[in-house]
Amino acid sequence: APAQPAGQGVHVMRVVQEFMQQSASQLTYHGIHQLHTEMPEGQLCVFFRNNHFSTMMKHRRELFLLCTDVGYLDKPNLVWERLADVSGECSAFYDGDFAPYDHTAERRAAAGAPLVTADAVASALANIGNK
Repeated sequence: APAQPAGQGVHVMRVVQEFMQQSASQLTYHGIHQLHTEMPEGQLCVFFRNNHFSTMMKHRRELFLLCTDVGYLDKPNLVWERLADVSGECSAFYDGDFAPYDHTAERRAAAGAPLVTADAVASALANIGNK
């Protein structure tokens, strides 16, 4: 390997460390921009972030992730999470019709209302093309 000027190796190391810290979630703002630019409206795809696979969909020019984590099991009608930024600070949750998620539904579920099922999610996906 050719000799590097003094300090260049340290500079490269710092640049790499900074990149790794800023993209620890395996997502960058450039990546989000590319998804918005290149992904067709209505497209479903597999998305990988934080060492997990998710189903992603572009709907109404927004990116949405299908909520499949067991932590959402007791969240009636919570189907989608909007992917808006790298950190998740601007995330918002939506139901199967892409309406903002109604957090009061959790209280109704505790009172005995049914939880969202796999069939409800499949029905919501099937209805997307009909709107």
